[in-house]
Amino acid sequence: MAKDRYLQALRGLAISAVVLIHCLPQCAASVAIRPFLNFSVALFLFLSGVLTDERKFNAGGGLRRRISKVAGPYAFWSVIYLAAFPALHGRLGF
Repeated sequence: MAKDRYLQALRGLAISAVVLIHCLPQCAASVAIRPFLNFSVALFLFLSGVLTDERKFNAGGGLRRRISKVAGPYAFWSVIYLAAFPALHGRLGF
């Protein structure tokens, strides 16, 4: 139980850091603060590994299932972005 609370606290810390990264204004202060907030990306990767149930992942083709959940929305929004980018910026995004 204590381990779960500790991991949830780490997850909350990582979420807060990501929100701060995205909400900081573009100024000199944010350039100084940003390196101290970048730990959150590594922390999310670490927590995803720790919290992955190996039995469930190996038994039912977990990697294939995860990729299939992400691939459709990724492709959809990539097409939307590629269609909207020239209209927003006046050039193709490549």
